[in-house]
Amino acid sequence: MGVVLLLAQTAAASRAERCVTPRLTAAVQEAQKRAAVEDRAYEWTERLVIECGPRLAGTAAEQHAAEWAMTEMGDAGLANVRAQPFAFMGWTRGEARVDVVAPFQQTLSAAALGGSVGTPSEGIEASVVRFPDVATLEQATTADVAGHIVFIDQRMSRARDRSNYVSARPVRSDAPVIAARKHAVAVVIRSLGTDTNRLPHVGMTRYAPDVTSIPAFALSIPDADLLALMQARAGSVTLRLYSSARQQPQSTSRNVMGDIMAPVHTREVVLLAAHVDSWDVGSGAVDDASGVGVMLAVAGIVRAHRDVLRRNVRFVLYGAEEFGGAGAQAYVDAHVATSKHVAAIEEDLGSGRLWRLQLPRRDDASGVADVLERTLTPLGIELSRDYAAFGGTDLEPLRALGVPVYDLDPDASSYFDVHHTANDTLTQVSAEGLRQHVSAFASFALLLAGVSDECLSELVSVATGSMH
Repeated sequence: MGVVLLLAQTAAASRAERCVTPRLTAAVQEAQKRAAVEDRAYEWTERLVIECGPRLAGTAAEQHAAEWAMTEMGDAGLANVRAQPFAFMGWTRGEARVDVVAPFQQTLSAAALGGSVGTPSEGIEASVVRFPDVATLEQATTADVAGHIVFIDQRMSRARDRSNYVSARPVRSDAPVIAARKHAVAVVIRSLGTDTNRLPHVGMTRYAPDVTSIPAFALSIPDADLLALMQARAGSVTLRLYSSARQQPQSTSRNVMGDIMAPVHTREVVLLAAHVDSWDVGSGAVDDASGVGVMLAVAGIVRAHRDVLRRNVRFVLYGAEEFGGAGAQAYVDAHVATSKHVAAIEEDLGSGRLWRLQLPRRDDASGVADVLERTLTPLGIELSRDYAAFGGTDLEPLRALGVPVYDLDPDASSYFDVHHTANDTLTQVSAEGLRQHVSAFASFALLLAGVSDECLSELVSVATGSMH
């Protein structure tokens, strides 16, 4: 067994040596040393929060943040800095209120879900029908639901990664349509979060064009507990809901991007991403000003080693990510025909310590995988093949086209305590964590943009399952 392991390690080392030059190795080492002692990522995060505040997509604040990002990219020395405006369905939150009116009388802590329609001006008053999860709602009959306010009481448990959030997300995204098809008058959900704070978690819902849209609200987790207890005790609870939320057709958001051009002419691009917009209830520090800060810091480090690049490195700060990744499709529509994207990664899961690298495919045996593992392991990051990388909301259209996407996963154990809440503030951002993020993402950018053409061809073949 020891001989087999030794042979495997030798083969991996051989594949890695084919991928990198001594100059590239030295550049990565120097980048990691610099990242370990600089706090530029936190400084940019702090500045974005202070200077622009919450950045709801389609608002003047988001436009100000996009202009801010263009200035910072230019000052960081990126080339071709530009904004890409695009239209999308925007939204205004307005005011929201959820009151228990019978058999008790209390006001619950709640917020309208992103994209939700509002109520009539007089509000909506109806009895509650509770479902423990979306699957149970789907199985219910129209007679069970019609005329009621649907309460989805699905709990989300804590995890080190985003997996529990992904499995719970249909509560927020799909329940309003399912309930509307069964003629419910509104939906309230237990927030998608892992905290016990009396703060609702917002986030985007969605509607179907063939169904009349109904208002959708998120309850804070303690208030969802309270509503469930009331119903268990009384058997029937009546709520009065009010929301002045409204949709804003033909709103405008912007993707902001800049490049580090390789010293050789090439159409090949390694893309690194974050998103500049945020929800409006907090300051958007964790989601995703910290990602913007990391990208700007990485750009400065990679630019200092431009001479080792074989491919261009593009930094994209997407707009309207919180609105179903609206900027992602706009980017693909405008840029896939003019650039050959060979790898992509996004920073959008907080500032916890990075602990895992996920590859484009679980069976990726390319030399690039070996190089990344060897480079990132000293940073405390393990290569895992649990599943193929997700890439991030903004990278989904690129992944669908066969672009290899990666995940550098931070410890998200506490991320969903503050995600999409008023507690998304600078106090939740770790400067120490961001230093490690900058080190890892700079290493990724230099390696993917600097590996040999042979290894790159091997990577694309593995990622797409076909030879190019």
